[in-house]
Amino acid sequence: MASESSSGSQKSMKSRGARIVGQVDLEEMRGVPRDLGLHAYAFDTQGELLGSTKVGRNGSFEVATELREPQDVTVVVSPADDPKKFRGEATYRQQYAAADWIREDNALRLSAEIYLLKYIWWPWWPQRICVSGHVRKVHNEDGHTETCPVPYVKVEVFDVDREWCWWDYIVAALPDLLDRKVVRIPDLIKERPPRFKRIPLPDPPPELINPREVVAAARMSDLGGYVSLDPQPLPPRELADSLVNMNIRGLAAGSAAGYNPQPDPPLPAMQFERIGEMKSVAPAVAERLDKLTLTSKLAPWIVWPGCFYSKELVCTTYTNCSGYFECCFDWYPWHLRNGRLRFDKRPDIVIKVTQVIGGVEHVIYLDPYTSTRWNVTNAHIDLFLDDEEIVCGSGCMGEPLPGEQMATILRIGADPVWKIDQASGMYHVPGTDNAAYGGSLYLFGAFSDDLLGGNVTEKTYYRLSYAEKTGPGTPPDSDFTPIRTQFMVQRALPEGSFDPSYLIGPKPVNGTPDLYEVMDTDHWWIIDGFAGLTTPGDTLLARWNTGFEVDEGDYILRMEMFDWQGNKITTMNFPDHGGDGSGADPDPVPVVVDHLDLKVHIDNKKVEFSLGTPATNPCGVVPWLPTPELTFTVHAAQDNGRVHRWDLDFTKGVDPTRINIHEDSYPTGQSPVNEDVTTNKLRLSEPVTPSNPTGDLQGTCAFALILHAWRHVRGNAGFIYEGEKIYALAIEKCPVCPECD
Repeated sequence: MASESSSGSQKSMKSRGARIVGQVDLEEMRGVPRDLGLHAYAFDTQGELLGSTKVGRNGSFEVATELREPQDVTVVVSPADDPKKFRGEATYRQQYAAADWIREDNALRLSAEIYLLKYIWWPWWPQRICVSGHVRKVHNEDGHTETCPVPYVKVEVFDVDREWCWWDYIVAALPDLLDRKVVRIPDLIKERPPRFKRIPLPDPPPELINPREVVAAARMSDLGGYVSLDPQPLPPRELADSLVNMNIRGLAAGSAAGYNPQPDPPLPAMQFERIGEMKSVAPAVAERLDKLTLTSKLAPWIVWPGCFYSKELVCTTYTNCSGYFECCFDWYPWHLRNGRLRFDKRPDIVIKVTQVIGGVEHVIYLDPYTSTRWNVTNAHIDLFLDDEEIVCGSGCMGEPLPGEQMATILRIGADPVWKIDQASGMYHVPGTDNAAYGGSLYLFGAFSDDLLGGNVTEKTYYRLSYAEKTGPGTPPDSDFTPIRTQFMVQRALPEGSFDPSYLIGPKPVNGTPDLYEVMDTDHWWIIDGFAGLTTPGDTLLARWNTGFEVDEGDYILRMEMFDWQGNKITTMNFPDHGGDGSGADPDPVPVVVDHLDLKVHIDNKKVEFSLGTPATNPCGVVPWLPTPELTFTVHAAQDNGRVHRWDLDFTKGVDPTRINIHEDSYPTGQSPVNEDVTTNKLRLSEPVTPSNPTGDLQGTCAFALILHAWRHVRGNAGFIYEGEKIYALAIEKCPVCPECD
């Protein structure tokens, strides 16, 4: 009975509660989505909050209060979701007297009908801002610059109020920044720029700006350029009024409003117009800076606290497997910064990128200064990072194979397996033949969707093995040796922290040794040390080190599949993409059962190469002669007849520029190579002038000759580069002896 009495008492108290039931209607709302994110608030005469609620999409709201008697109240409608955030300029207020309340069924009820004119609600309307981008790592691979995607890293988008503090440094270093992809901030700011460092403007009150200075600036150059120094200007109406009040001759109020440095989105024909400081740079220079990324591990507001006086995290996302990201958020032009209501049509974007490396969170990029993405509605940001610690990947795994119980090998290194002639085991495409494989080779494959489950009972495994083929037929199973190269990756659930050292294989499963785990679709995967192979579409299976063959031979590469208990799946289907000598993928692709075999010819013999020069002594000196030509001899040999290519360059004196003398290649391989190269490029390397019409050397000069060689053997990125050898040479020309008296 006591509980029933208590329950009845609670119902009675609830029924006596006071409710404000209202409807918000907007002028000229037809055809516009209704969700402005509005909130309704009720305050008493002392300004104490009585209650609040979100306004529904249809404009209705109901605010519950604890009032027991009618009293005067103020109803406020605002886009702010917290009564502490909004200011009077961004709200609509309507007062109601105690007499406006009515009592219904022992409860107080107040009806609030609110009609908002367009000029009131339009500034509240949010814009949908989307920031997309691509995060890549720049690195050197065998002397070549490569890029690889940085997948599954956290990207945070900040809106900042900022000044121009980095710009002087950029201008000072401008010649060295053209056409570059990435520059580290410590290298940029190690020397103070020669230009006078400006004092950052405060979070304005703009009324502190001296109107006489504005007028003087207008007379000297461009009023719009001066006003644009304020990164968070007055609303256009107030700005127009202030400019008109200055009595600037010939400037109408409408055109004055156009000097708002955060204008409306440009017309489609103007969508590529540059903004901010980049707008002041010559177009040809700006174009060469478009891909420049300045990297920083410290937040810019830490390095230059006086330049970034406000920041707000507006969006968080993650890059996908190929390093792409997109982050969208609602942007309210009216918002609060440092306790002051601001009007800002578009955000000033700063990007922060964080990667978990070795279980520890590292800031791998934080936007220090990138004016090309300030004041933008939609921006695409290409980031090229060069920090050695960054872990990059190979791109997204390919689409699952069609059907069920399907697995295959698709690539060896960069080569699709249909370019490997199964009659010879060699790379064969029209115009190229007799190319073997060697070194440490990455193997790629694909699986059907049913083999990609993440649960324990859905896991599948594969084994890769090889056997030498010394006669007709397939080697017996007992001759096959499993590939045992350890394959470690980083693994995580989406948006989770990574396990920095997850073993894909080889590992035993219920006593079955040397198995690799299929990378499932329930996790995110990053493959370390995989920067040079960025061809998307396939899954990395393992690395096959062919060092077991020191000369050359035919080998059978085998793939088998196993279930979650380590039992071999003898009914597995393997599409066989092995080539028939045409260089094309078989059509239709035959399917084999139980296991897949591919024939691969291995050759690990190196190319020995050297250069014969016309030098007459061990110091590499060639006496100058009137004849303008010199002859060099290129020597190259490989025990199995597989020299693929060579080229010969030279540099003159201290100039590092390499100039090609000659090159040659052999599409079916050749050995030995003994090729004479006759050239006049070294002798005829002076400017042609009236006094030297042939451009011949006028004195002694030193040269470096650089010989490169390639093996007619395929590695992970094409024919294997054997290296370079440098030979010193000097052409000695004595000055003309003076005539005898």
